[in-house]
Amino acid sequence: MRRVLLGLIGVMAAGPSLAETYSFTTVVNGMWHMQTLIHCTEPARMNGRVPERCILSEPATAYANTKFPRVYDIICAAGHPIVFHPNGTLAYCKLSYEQALATHEPPGFAHCFGYATFDKDGIADCD
Repeated sequence: MRRVLLGLIGVMAAGPSLAETYSFTTVVNGMWHMQTLIHCTEPARMNGRVPERCILSEPATAYANTKFPRVYDIICAAGHPIVFHPNGTLAYCKLSYEQALATHEPPGFAHCFGYATFDKDGIADCD
């Protein structure tokens, strides 16, 4: 009984949420295998093998799908949500700094900062 109480006190002292790390492979454009590693401030909601969403405890590199002949790595900011499509490609995050992304509006590439949403093809809508 004393061990149970000490364990409970330890969990309460550590706080209700503990950082967790998730690592998973993303296949970008059906050919490039990229490793995504995220550190979350709380347990992530899971969607199969890929964390669906969480709040980042430190900046993370994630990968948007792309139909272009290269891989674009997106740097997402700590302290904000990150969301993935079921295949592991990036769906949403707050950008860590201004980044050039393929966008719907205007069509082509634009410099984005703030939040970005990526469709299943990796095309961004920037806030």
